[in-house]
Amino acid sequence: THTHTFCFFWGGVAMSDTAGKAVCYTEPTTLQGGSGAQLEYSIHGVSRRMSRHMADIFGPSIDYTAMLAVPVFQPSDLDLVGVGAAVEEEKDRLLEVFFKFSRAVCAAVRDTGAWADFTDPASGFPVLGDRLTGFYPDVLGAQMLLRYDVIDTGCCKILRHPRWETKVYPSHLFATCDPAVLDKACRDAAASF
Repeated sequence: THTHTFCFFWGGVAMSDTAGKAVCYTEPTTLQGGSGAQLEYSIHGVSRRMSRHMADIFGPSIDYTAMLAVPVFQPSDLDLVGVGAAVEEEKDRLLEVFFKFSRAVCAAVRDTGAWADFTDPASGFPVLGDRLTGFYPDVLGAQMLLRYDVIDTGCCKILRHPRWETKVYPSHLFATCDPAVLDKACRDAAASF
């Protein structure tokens, strides 16, 4: 049984890092959007080892020592592991909420002169920046940043959220700004969805 413990370091079997571990700046926080949609986010620094992978995703010009990762989770009425029209419609709805939220957060961060982007959960590629050789794995990111359980089905990995189990839509956004600026941008973005 998994018990939720807040703010673990980025690390683990596949991406362990004994030096320069990431820190958690904001514990998982739930927001209620204007449309009634709900999401949870937390803010984490990125370890040196992970920052090397991030350069393949976002390019070499970003200051990865200042990069923050924001895992974003949305509850679903459906188990998103399933197939069919209803599941695809639910994924599309949740993707739209994430895009609205992330665009608002990134715009607020960029207005301060800092860099921000988010990855498409379907592909792992940046939405605002150029598509490069790397992609961001949302399930692995959630596992590494928050130590959430993952179910390995053989063909894919499925996230098990501590509250929503497998009825969850994982996604991430990233920025290079002060954690307090990013936290305010996330809270203010609740009006966007």
